Amino acid sequence: MPGRNLLVIWIAIISSVLCYVQVPHNQYFRVYQHAVNLIQADYVDSVEDHTLFEHSMHGMMQSLDEFSAYLEPRTHQRLQEGLNQQFAGIGISMLPKEAESGFIVETPFLNGPAHSAGIQADDEIIEVNNVTTADKTMTELIDMIKGPVGESVMITVRRPQSAESLKLEIVRAIVKVPNVEGDRRRQDGQWDFRLEHNPDIVYMRVKEFGSETAKEIALILRQEKKRGVYAGIIMDLRRNGGGFLDAAVDVCNLFIHDGTIVEVRGRNLAQNSPPSSTNEKHLFDRYEANNTTTIDSSTPLAIVVNGESASASEIVAACLQDNNRATIVGERTFGKGSVQNIMSLGHEAEFGALKLTIAHFFRPSGKNIHKTEAASKDWGVHPDEPYEVLMTEEQYQEYYNNRRERFIIRPQGYEMTQQQEQTDEAIDVQLQSAIEFIRRERINSSAPNRI
Repeated sequence: MPGRNLLVIWIAIISSVLCYVQVPHNQYFRVYQHAVNLIQADYVDSVEDHTLFEHSMHGMMQSLDEFSAYLEPRTHQRLQEGLNQQFAGIGISMLPKEAESGFIVETPFLNGPAHSAGIQADDEIIEVNNVTTADKTMTELIDMIKGPVGESVMITVRRPQSAESLKLEIVRAIVKVPNVEGDRRRQDGQWDFRLEHNPDIVYMRVKEFGSETAKEIALILRQEKKRGVYAGIIMDLRRNGGGFLDAAVDVCNLFIHDGTIVEVRGRNLAQNSPPSSTNEKHLFDRYEANNTTTIDSSTPLAIVVNGESASASEIVAACLQDNNRATIVGERTFGKGSVQNIMSLGHEAEFGALKLTIAHFFRPSGKNIHKTEAASKDWGVHPDEPYEVLMTEEQYQEYYNNRRERFIIRPQGYEMTQQQEQTDEAIDVQLQSAIEFIRRERINSSAPNRI
């Protein structure tokens, strides 16, 4: 029986059980178990317990809201690795090889095990521990490469324009993944956080708000202050889908001394509000700025956003906009004003976890960022006037392709093509607008007072 049909059956079963509200709560689970027993006893084909479990969990979570979900063990692990900004492995990003079987190294991670062993961008992985990768899926390849930290894996690669293969022994380790990128890679692979043609402007592209993101930004700002005076800061949050709430709060604290950062409202939060007119408690947590961590509260700051900037990105943009600390450039954000908790279901390797919506967040002005059918025009974060700058799909694709080339760590002596040498400043009209804002602010701040 197709998986989709089985999922439909399970959604129907769960919905029927949950709609029978007269039954005491604990009896729902007895009815659910009875349904499982009936399927296991009488269904035309045998069904594994874990299959029934996973399908029922998916069906149950899909009945809630679009952001709540059941995370299967593998998905949960990858999500946690991303948010915690580290994983156990050899430290490479891979792509499927176009038009043929095989896999290509997009880039090694700087100073990771693979990079230290000599793996280079564009290497084709043809064997792992002397087993061919020709007939493997990406998931199977990952499983072949991953393993216990401290143990080695033999990777056989083929270099572009070379018929010879190269065997490299790589010892697995904990690989840390920075979430903040600069303008371009230097020869040593490190990021340069000054714009190439506007070196007095600090540029930070924040990919996600993970556990170390605020520390990364703080370190960058301290290093750039030592490097020399800068006229402005550009924080690029395009395609940043969110991350940890606390990480967003910590980033805001780097730029403001006081004021409200965000208010989170839900039914299991602190009872900090008086009863409403309906005599119900309004439950919320309010996050206020803490000046002990502020690094730069005055330098002109532009935040670039688009329709793929969501959740924690919107918290940061809305906070710094409402507190008059930053100017927002680009396009209206996604409109995801809900908070999810990741809740483990016991033994994670077997059961996975729930990503459950527990609250909604509101910007300092009190407006709800979340986009719903009944939402007003105020959902999301709007760019400031006159810095709303729209880009076509073709322009975005050119920008993202250019950013990918800048992300890749190339071997010493690699010569970039003319296309690869294009700067973001040359092809990115939203970045150009952010630069113009910094320039205007600098002129205004240096203008003499006239009476």
